[in-house]
Amino acid sequence: MISCEEAREYLWDHLESPVRAVADHLQSCETCCGEADFLGRLVQMLAAFPDEDIPPAVRTRLEAVLSAR
Repeated sequence: MISCEEAREYLWDHLESPVRAVADHLQSCETCCGEADFLGRLVQMLAAFPDEDIPPAVRTRLEAVLSAR
């Protein structure tokens, strides 16, 4: 089984297509499962807003946080 760090790195790099190893890890790790749930909800929330409706300061902060991951 892969570590939490490996699973998180893969989640951030491949939000749309987790591989079997990540899926297996998520079945047994509450920490990573919570992060995966958060990421899924964040993506859904952001997708619901047209780009122009997200304030520039919020967009800049989100991009900084996401790129740091």
